[in-house]
Amino acid sequence: MQNRQDSIVPPHEVTADEPGTIIVTGAAGGLGFAIADKILQRPEPFTCFFTVRSSSAPNAQPLRDLIAEKAGNKYVNLVELDLSRFESVRAFAIDVNSRVAARELPPVRALILNAAVLSMLGGRQTTTDGFEQAFAVNHLSNCLLTLMLLESFNKQKGRIVHVSSNAHYESWGPRVQKHEPQKLPWDFEEMSRPQGTLRPGDEKNDGMRRYGRSKLCLVMFMHALRQRLDASPELSNIWIVGVNPGVMIHGNILSKVPNALMRHVAGPMAQVFNQVMAHIKPNGMWRTTTKSGNDVVRAALDLTEKELGENYKDSYMNGNELAKADELADDPGKQQELWDRTLAFIQLKENETALATS
Repeated sequence: MQNRQDSIVPPHEVTADEPGTIIVTGAAGGLGFAIADKILQRPEPFTCFFTVRSSSAPNAQPLRDLIAEKAGNKYVNLVELDLSRFESVRAFAIDVNSRVAARELPPVRALILNAAVLSMLGGRQTTTDGFEQAFAVNHLSNCLLTLMLLESFNKQKGRIVHVSSNAHYESWGPRVQKHEPQKLPWDFEEMSRPQGTLRPGDEKNDGMRRYGRSKLCLVMFMHALRQRLDASPELSNIWIVGVNPGVMIHGNILSKVPNALMRHVAGPMAQVFNQVMAHIKPNGMWRTTTKSGNDVVRAALDLTEKELGENYKDSYMNGNELAKADELADDPGKQQELWDRTLAFIQLKENETALATS
């Protein structure tokens, strides 16, 4: 199934001075929109793929308007990519790979994995591939997309940036009753295909737990990927950077709140609080999409080896400060188990990635 594309890079022979292709997933959302805006403000003539789940969704139009206003010297594509369907991920990756191989696109300079879901209302949801939605979108599809696109990366300057969250820390969790677990057990069947039923009123807590666990899985997978990139000389110079953007209250989030009073009264008040706290403590819990968008783009294009420290090829940032991901992500046994199960879940074939996956 071909993903819909609003605009197409004109056919041309890629030259050595082209700075590269930048891919941003979830570009129509609050943070994604800010990331796209920051990229479009840059002077380099990048080729950009800004992906959205549905190009007919209301929030896609502001992104189109932004592109029309600020594209300038850049080739910009607005492309449908539904991370809840592996079929869509594969179609997008195959298209990019074939066009890079044909020199219709410059190699990938940055893959920014921004898109994510948080199912706090309406209970658990399952994707067409049979997985719990947060685990599939926030973890599995990001892994599939990353592994398939490795062959198209700029082998000297390429970067993978995954947008993380405070929720990935084991010490962080929603307030729940004492007999409720703060986090899910380390059980892949429960994470990927939950069987238990929820008690009335626990949808919010369950959604947050699953969001946090999916984000932890992605951090852990990226650590495991780093080891395998280092073992592949051709891919060893690709950097991986995780960025925690903090909590951002913006219009896209408020539009999904069903309660009108919360949406129109408490929501705007919360936005003001958000902006004030972000000014007082820029890398604290509360931040603006503008600030976090800048942090993500900086991680993708500007951070230097010196700024990232000795682990510059596999670093984690809290905003614009170097930080440490949850220590559980460093567990070698869990890394290996997660790697094996993830590849089995996404049914990755050897010819779908430039990496030796065993």
